[in-house]
Amino acid sequence: MIISASGIGVKRGDATILESVHAVSRPKEMVGLIGPNGAGKSTLIEVMAGLRKPDLGHVFYDGRLAASVPRRRLARRLAYLEQGAKVDWPLSVEKIVALGRLPHAGVFSARNRQADDTAVGSAMRAADVEGFAQRAFTSLSGGERARVLLARALAVEAEILLADEPVDALDPLHQLNVMELLRRTADGGTGVVVVLHDLTLASRFCDRLILLHRGRVAAEGAPDEVLTDRIVAQCYGVRSLSGTHGGRRFIVPWRRASGSWSEPSEEETEPEIANGHGRVVPFTAAPSRPMLDS
Repeated sequence: MIISASGIGVKRGDATILESVHAVSRPKEMVGLIGPNGAGKSTLIEVMAGLRKPDLGHVFYDGRLAASVPRRRLARRLAYLEQGAKVDWPLSVEKIVALGRLPHAGVFSARNRQADDTAVGSAMRAADVEGFAQRAFTSLSGGERARVLLARALAVEAEILLADEPVDALDPLHQLNVMELLRRTADGGTGVVVVLHDLTLASRFCDRLILLHRGRVAAEGAPDEVLTDRIVAQCYGVRSLSGTHGGRRFIVPWRRASGSWSEPSEEETEPEIANGHGRVVPFTAAPSRPMLDS
């Protein structure tokens, strides 16, 4: 399924949350939604999921207006992982994950229990939560709960997975595990849209990035095109260190940007960082590109 959001505008009272935003998600592609706090990332992913009606613009699913797609059919084709979702039910982990199969239960037809069990088991293994399948969800840590809710989304076996900050509460190992899982999910044919704050994870795992700033698309394209020193400084207000290791680029926020980008900072000399091949280079040596959409 292809999701196309066209000319999206969202207001909250007098505040403009999104303005003239265009975004597309396609099968076999992992798209990262990035940007500073308050840029509108969560609002955009809610609009794409059909959970929030925009004040302006339209969302299309395979060319059909979102409002014309039956909700039950959409629930089987699109999975959404909410940021910081709260579940207070004293259910076992396995039963929480099994809730992801509800869209496949027909109103009058019998459920395919074997397909449900296979999907739930596969999702639990993928999210590394099999070890506490029978524990109460409410007894888990924040990071464990986040992985269980990811497993619930995976159990839907949808064509599109929209995940809002799925690694926010996780330790580094499980952050990598989740990102690798999302990457495999996209490679397997599912379209994935993921909201991220970690620029290195976004650069390493995503095919394409959409950078939101003040409710508008500031840049869109391949990670190397979006995460330039200049764009990061303009949108995030920080100077960063960047380099490559094993052919993959990493970005480390280093300090606040002061003054214009062209003005050298007086507080310290430019830091240096290894480029992954044994050579140390100044971080400002990386080429800069203009904003894609200012």
